[in-house]
Amino acid sequence: MKLIITLTYFILTLISPLQSIPFSELEQAVIQADVNKIVSYGAEKILVSVNNKESIYSKSQAAIVLKDFFSKKPADSFKISVKSQKQENISFAAGEYLSKGAKYRISFQFKKVDEQFKIDKIVIAEI
Repeated sequence: MKLIITLTYFILTLISPLQSIPFSELEQAVIQADVNKIVSYGAEKILVSVNNKESIYSKSQAAIVLKDFFSKKPADSFKISVKSQKQENISFAAGEYLSKGAKYRISFQFKKVDEQFKIDKIVIAEI
């Protein structure tokens, strides 16, 4: 019985940080190309990579880069399929983005800042 309680506590400890990340809201923001909503979940500086062109941007600059991508490649669908915690203060999510018959993988890396997970990296790559 103690083993079951210990295992349950351990699993909940690992999962609970992921629960604080608004995955469904992020999915909707991507589908709607709501770049302001996406960057609102971001840290002060965000590394953005679109098809291997990457740079570190402020939130407003990141919004411009994302808006450019989404205007050229509007969403047919997007679903986050991978959610994981790399370390205690770093989490990861990724999903498949479909646009005009093309497939992209969009991944987000979250870093814990002041007890909240913030996006610090967005990678968009055609697959």
